[in-house]
Amino acid sequence: MAGILLHGRERPAEEMIALAERFALPGVRWLAPRAEAGLWYPNRFTDPIEGNEPMLTRSIERCADTVGEASEGGRIDASRIFIVGFSQGACLALEYAQRFPQTCGALVAFTGALMGNDTEVTAQRRTAFDERPVMITGSDVDEWVPEPYVHASADILGQCGARVVMRSYPQRPHSICEAEIADAGEFLAAICAAERAWFLKKRLRSLIA
Repeated sequence: MAGILLHGRERPAEEMIALAERFALPGVRWLAPRAEAGLWYPNRFTDPIEGNEPMLTRSIERCADTVGEASEGGRIDASRIFIVGFSQGACLALEYAQRFPQTCGALVAFTGALMGNDTEVTAQRRTAFDERPVMITGSDVDEWVPEPYVHASADILGQCGARVVMRSYPQRPHSICEAEIADAGEFLAAICAAERAWFLKKRLRSLIA
């Protein structure tokens, strides 16, 4: 299996690698691309999509290239690739997933939300999350990604068919807390276990055949 790690605004990619190590997921290859000048997009996630272009599209393309690298030329199925992002990286992960459906199996958006203004967020185009496990988190005191946006995004993702896990961590500043790491680790471990069980079952059937 493979995981893509998307860092926050002006944060080092190494920070996400250290985070992934704490998930303790054996057999997962992690890739952590670095954003151009430390930014995935220049303005707020609530701005119109147009206002974050062309940098946003370049970042989406960078993410797509990394997912392609993670798949090892298609050897690793999309269902066995997940994306984990924090803050800007979390918003980018959600935006990537709706632009490139069926290229990853699960998302963890640490303090993230759907991008765009109100009209864009609720548009029909956000239909790419069908049956996809998504964990999205927030905090009641986070000023960068206010909790109402996280709740609204979780509701929209659920309406689009995603299997959403929403977690709020009271009084947690704009960071990733210990409870958050533990919850995300359990979320991803369950996905890994399900994928491995499916693979072993498929392998057994091929041997019997």
